[in-house]
Amino acid sequence: MRTESREPALLNGDDAPLAQQLKTLPTAQLFDEFSWRRLASELRLTPRQCEIARLICEGGSYKSIASQVQISINTVRMHVRALFAKLGVRDRVGLMLKLITADRLLNGSWRATGSAE
Repeated sequence: MRTESREPALLNGDDAPLAQQLKTLPTAQLFDEFSWRRLASELRLTPRQCEIARLICEGGSYKSIASQVQISINTVRMHVRALFAKLGVRDRVGLMLKLITADRLLNGSWRATGSAE
């Protein structure tokens, strides 16, 4: 018998519905400056990783990120691989889901699973 979870999709690992929603979000407005600083600190991102993550969330391609940051496309790829590995994600959507989840947990918008009521 299958039981339905009432947890937010980002917390129970079922990110398919939210992945669809992310496609319609104005990604440049996901986080304000304070949120980016707090996420970088909490997730232990380097300044460059934070910058790359921000540009990815704004929809930047590797080529446009390389141009904006003034590094090669291969260096962008290296930073993205390191960022994905650090956060345990496999792609851009996974990155955005991880950042949104972390931000909401830090804001207290969501209660972490397993916490006492």
